[in-house]
Amino acid sequence: MKEWLEDFNHLYDFIEANNAYLPLKERTHGYDWLELKQNYIERIENATYNEDFLVILMDAIQALQNRHSCVMFPESISYYHSYYKNMYPFCKVFSDDVLKASEYWKSIFECCYDVKYCCKFESLIIYEKGDYVVHHQTDSSEKLIGGRLIVKAVNGIQIDDAIKGCFEVDYIDWDFQRNKSYVWMISPRTFGKNALFTLEDSEGSEIDMSFCCEKDYSIQPYKYPELPLDFKIWPEKNTCYMNVQTFDLSIDGYSKAFRNFYKQIVDYEHLIIDIRGNTGGFYSTWINNIVLPLLSKEEKLQFYLVFKTDEYINCFREYYDFTTNVPKNTLDFLPPEVHEEDYNIYDYSFSFYPIYKTTFNGEIILLTDNVVYSAAEAFTSFCKQTGFATIYGTTSGGDGITPWPLYYVLPNSKIVIQLPSAMGLDHLGNANEEVRTQPDVFFESDFGDYNELIEYVLSII
Repeated sequence: MKEWLEDFNHLYDFIEANNAYLPLKERTHGYDWLELKQNYIERIENATYNEDFLVILMDAIQALQNRHSCVMFPESISYYHSYYKNMYPFCKVFSDDVLKASEYWKSIFECCYDVKYCCKFESLIIYEKGDYVVHHQTDSSEKLIGGRLIVKAVNGIQIDDAIKGCFEVDYIDWDFQRNKSYVWMISPRTFGKNALFTLEDSEGSEIDMSFCCEKDYSIQPYKYPELPLDFKIWPEKNTCYMNVQTFDLSIDGYSKAFRNFYKQIVDYEHLIIDIRGNTGGFYSTWINNIVLPLLSKEEKLQFYLVFKTDEYINCFREYYDFTTNVPKNTLDFLPPEVHEEDYNIYDYSFSFYPIYKTTFNGEIILLTDNVVYSAAEAFTSFCKQTGFATIYGTTSGGDGITPWPLYYVLPNSKIVIQLPSAMGLDHLGNANEEVRTQPDVFFESDFGDYNELIEYVLSII
């Protein structure tokens, strides 16, 4: 227990000194993460096994409510150990000792992750246009509980109030249209396998019931195209379309396909770029394969990075050569905490130049949703700031203005924690993780109807 407590105290001190998002998350989620510490300490003092300690760590990191923050999979450590072998300061994190410890933690992590995340109800309960709607996955489920039902309460607590307390077990998103917190899907981890739901049918009648559970290894409930890249052309609409499901480096292998497609569409009037469901990857992927080939003039993208002033994070910042300090009085919409002395702002700007003499000169439309994140969010923000594309869909997912993850290894267990390294700001000083990127044309599709937004765009162009 002594080593567990030592590790946990190190973790809390590290996050307090290096994580730029703590006040922001207190503002958006209504609780101070630092004040949760005593509860975790008491849980550790009552823990018996390493599995117990790991689950407490997972809960604490989940409570940070950032999709870049996690306890790293031990299975991935060998890759990072090899990749960063000669790169200081990363090699200090992914050391030989950490690699050796990861072998021990693999089976424990898999067991804890499986219990915590890999389970779903027989019926999907999806947040859809302000309500949690029950979608039947089997005929038996539909026969048992009838037609369309919405969740009104869980365990006797009004559902919107209950959601606010799920910060240790699920990612709590924000509905900008309705100004309330929500989770994408209610699963057994949200309120427990035996949660009692109060459901309301279309006629206003209510019923209390629980749902059967089953194993499930999917991360989120939405269904997206399986191909990483797809192209379509509608000649009768003078419109072309491409769907890009990821910005990881695998997409660079399709660079020739991108170029051939752009040659075909030079004379078309409209190009739809669909990145719904794209959780990111690398800036270079969207820059090299989308922006540069389609640019007709020079563009500048102005981002900023806010770092805490602790020695640990600054060692990583200096490695990436972020040295151009930006005066705080030059940005009008800074989060209030950034004015404090332990935050510094650095320039993170990009200039882009056209690479083709003849290129597509029509209207570009970008389709987004709440899953769009990280590097995909950065592309969305680029489109908004520069006017490169008109954005249709729903608010994006955030945390796109960030250069690399920050890693920290716990001194005794050698477990590695991943966190965002900086708070990203747009050209006005807004925190991207907080305000996201708002669409120019808001459109909410029905759950499961992926083509609805595409058909809407085609109907109005």
